Amino acid sequence: MKVYGIDYGTVSTGIARGESILKIATGIGQIKTPEIFNFFLKEGLSENNVVALGLPVSMSSRFSEQTFKTVDFALKLKEKFGAKIYLIDERLTTSMVYSTMKNARSTKGYKNSKDENSSVLILSSFFSNEKGYSELIPGKVFDIGIVEKDNLMVYNTAVSVSSLKGKAVDIFTTDPWIFWYYFKNGFKSTTIEADLKVSYESIYTFMVEEKYLKEKFLCECVCSLDG
Repeated sequence: MKVYGIDYGTVSTGIARGESILKIATGIGQIKTPEIFNFFLKEGLSENNVVALGLPVSMSSRFSEQTFKTVDFALKLKEKFGAKIYLIDERLTTSMVYSTMKNARSTKGYKNSKDENSSVLILSSFFSNEKGYSELIPGKVFDIGIVEKDNLMVYNTAVSVSSLKGKAVDIFTTDPWIFWYYFKNGFKSTTIEADLKVSYESIYTFMVEEKYLKEKFLCECVCSLDG
């Protein structure tokens, strides 16, 4: 089975390819990002393939606009071709690329190979570290209806944004898809619990023990949403 590694950029994108049995990543080029769907169409990408995609995360573990753009691209790729998409934290691979290329003879030469080298390292990381990635799977959006209280927190859960409009709400998530969902709808979120307030009137969450949140935050009501 063919497996691809992608270092996505808004201008250019590096691509690597390998086989699931041999687990050897080989760089196959750096292409203009607008041409990437045509490239994979010619490659015959399908639900039988896997894509390992580098996920931009800051050194302080925060998501950003570039994270959103990368996840948005990944979702479109998944929708068009049906391939499984796995997200790889780019922080380690980025530092490895800089270390590898630090003796490059010219800045131009470095720029021309950086994306491709990054894609090789992303795919190599996928092959060698079974715990270093997560599959991108669109989640469920919970309809919580009309919310009477104002001081809210949503914890690692996607809820209907219509219920949050006009409210004082903090959103915590470490899930790239949930981050993408809120960013797309104009809501900020954080990956850092220290950014959150101490107390809330209501907390909405899914798959997190109620006891933990009640111990961590002062809260009148922890609403555990069922799947």
